[in-house]
Amino acid sequence: MNAFRLLDVARPDRGIDRGLSSPLVGRERELQVLRDAFDRTVSAGTCELVTVVGPAGVGKTRLTSDFVRSLGGTATTVTGRCLSYGQGLTFWPLRGIVAELAGTEEGDSSDEVLTRVTRLLPADDDRATVAERVAGALGVVESTAYPEDTFWAVRKLLEAVASERPLVIVLEDVQWAEPTFLDLIEYLPMAIGYLPVLMIAITRAELFDVRPNFAQDLPGARRIDLEPLSEADSRELVEHLVGETGMATDISDRVAESAEGNPLFVEELVRMLIDERHLEQDASRLPMPATIHAVLAARLDRLDSAELAIVKAAAVIGRSFGLEAALLLADRRDRSELESHLGALVHKQIIEADGGRFGHRRTFSFKHILLRDVAYQGILKAERADLHERYADWLEREAGERASEYHEILGHHLERACRNLSELAPVDERRRELADRAAHHLGVSGTRALARGDIRPAVTLLERAVSLLPDDDPARRDLTLKLGIGLAESGDLSRADALLADRIRAERRGRAFVAFHDGGGRQQVVTLEAERSPITIGRRPDNDIVLPWDSEVSRRHAHLLHTGEGWALVDDESRNGSYLNGERVTRQRPLRDGDVFRFGDTVVLFRAPVPDEHRARDVFLEPEQVTYMGQSSTHAPKPAAE
Repeated sequence: MNAFRLLDVARPDRGIDRGLSSPLVGRERELQVLRDAFDRTVSAGTCELVTVVGPAGVGKTRLTSDFVRSLGGTATTVTGRCLSYGQGLTFWPLRGIVAELAGTEEGDSSDEVLTRVTRLLPADDDRATVAERVAGALGVVESTAYPEDTFWAVRKLLEAVASERPLVIVLEDVQWAEPTFLDLIEYLPMAIGYLPVLMIAITRAELFDVRPNFAQDLPGARRIDLEPLSEADSRELVEHLVGETGMATDISDRVAESAEGNPLFVEELVRMLIDERHLEQDASRLPMPATIHAVLAARLDRLDSAELAIVKAAAVIGRSFGLEAALLLADRRDRSELESHLGALVHKQIIEADGGRFGHRRTFSFKHILLRDVAYQGILKAERADLHERYADWLEREAGERASEYHEILGHHLERACRNLSELAPVDERRRELADRAAHHLGVSGTRALARGDIRPAVTLLERAVSLLPDDDPARRDLTLKLGIGLAESGDLSRADALLADRIRAERRGRAFVAFHDGGGRQQVVTLEAERSPITIGRRPDNDIVLPWDSEVSRRHAHLLHTGEGWALVDDESRNGSYLNGERVTRQRPLRDGDVFRFGDTVVLFRAPVPDEHRARDVFLEPEQVTYMGQSSTHAPKPAAE
């Protein structure tokens, strides 16, 4: 046995530093709803969805974590988290889920991720396809799988895990999920076979502003609306938090009244009173912060300068952050010193180790998202810009060959740096460079989303990229072209038509036509004549409509057929499929004016013949050649004045 010489006795932390804890209070009924749902999934072998709804700080995550803890080892439990800046990060929550299931870490190679995912799957004919599509959804490998193909792969993965033991999936901050991910959440309970899977979606009520009918049509789906605690429950929570220290009754009543039933507010008020030694004072003389944000800001102000620097750096990164990034951004060169400060912040319940890994090192998360938000709001814009830029530089270096997985994240941080600088000073070389870099990453992300048919994120990302660049930038013209394609497929024809100036000439002819852009970015218009039916669509040069892909892959993809009722789109049983207005075509579908069909990343607009009486209203001069978005096109000038 080793002997040690006593050098000093560490003084116990006092007040706020000792950490507060309490059992779950006032949520027995809601906890029972979750337990009953889990029991049903196990006994009936079904997949159920429970949505937990409530404002920030009301205890949604605490309720769910207590439920998960109560399961012990009876189920596999995983968590996925949506990001507040998640535009384009459609399947980001899957990263956490797959990491927990497969044991992957941020920084693992694509081969390592594929191997670990494959091990979870049964050895059948679908194994390699499922693993590749799941890895593609994570961004680990390049993939243009359409959303429904990814949904199928995710379902197969979850079914493989649930076949071994019951599976509980917790999805946090669903109010920030992309529409396609919300579609996935609603798809899984209907699609998963007779296997025990419980899905818990944690969200604020804002979700129902953008998706009013979320999960309403799912059989057996349940919703838990977390209400504020009663005053009696709030006082009970206070008693648990102060423990043996005790608190005067009138102060307890004042806390319960001020917090208005928000458990996080109760906890933070108690923490403030303990730290400032107010437990025995006259309650009427105690200042009570009016909002949870005010009390959290005061709490952060009590940190020492080194701890506050770490918190600010972490807040710029996001809710979750890695040790190495915090070391860099907080200007800490001594790792042991940094770990000491992180330990103090964990003890003070500002952050917590979240079990994740980046580059084989621990990651941490803010104890509550509101702590992160308040910390971020307290950073000056110049400092924010610097921290965002430095984090993007670090992430790009750290990711190395896997930087393609982080295009959306890099684009977000570079865009934030650029926007913050724009509000402080005129455009300079640094800001232009940041804008170029941000637009590149956002543009790549938008193009990738467009190729896989994830249209809304594609449009959002491309719009952000375009807005960062000057009008005469060649990259802007290219991105604007892709944006127009996305707008066309989303149904926003009034904006997409700006790409299709040639339609003016075609409408004068009173014939049906299609318009699209070829592989060189040039606009093409093909007039449809009944006597030439069918009009072939494919990748070979001898097709009527040539798609800008590898010309040797296939001869025919689809064709346009003239029938007695007009034109129709017919899919030629192509492997990648043909899509009309976002829906996959099987066999034959009639076309209407303004329909949009897509083959891979080629979007084609169909215009029906314009009746003579409509064409007669317009008096056109001869069309003139103009340049639009960097492409030469034909545009008719305005009619001559009468």
